[in-house]
Amino acid sequence: MVHRYTDKEYNTLLDNMVILVDTREQNNKHITDWFDNHGIKWESKKLHTGDYNFKILKNDALFKDVYFTDMLIIERKGNIDELAENITDKSGRFLRELGRFVKIDSCNLVIENDTLDDILFGNFSSKINKTALMRTMLTLRQRHNFHIDFIGKENIAEYIYELCLNTLNQNILRG
Repeated sequence: MVHRYTDKEYNTLLDNMVILVDTREQNNKHITDWFDNHGIKWESKKLHTGDYNFKILKNDALFKDVYFTDMLIIERKGNIDELAENITDKSGRFLRELGRFVKIDSCNLVIENDTLDDILFGNFSSKINKTALMRTMLTLRQRHNFHIDFIGKENIAEYIYELCLNTLNQNILRG
């Protein structure tokens, strides 16, 4: 979808950007409240992969809604314990989802409330060994080509917005 946009057209794209929030996403009121407080449009929609994405609504510069689901995935975990639970889940749902990451340009696993140091020092309540968790996480990151970002709860909504904005900017030409 690389196309050259004037500044006016680009601003129209930004005005029509809508953050998509997966319908299965839980405990995210702090994120949607931040979007609301900053005038960022969002909607709840079932996403095949990830928890957050975005689209640009049909407008004067676009003849139809444009989704960026092939270019960006944002998967959010509330903390390290949620990540550990997903990794060790016998159903394999999380691992199957990671398998879909390889087809996407930019994949981001965002872990809220904790830091990498918390894994290294075992500052989590899951029964999984800290070394096993670290090695599994690093192996999955390399195998499925995604970034791991640790970010505070108070900044995660803005970070999600910036990831979406960056993807938009990487896929259009201005001027």
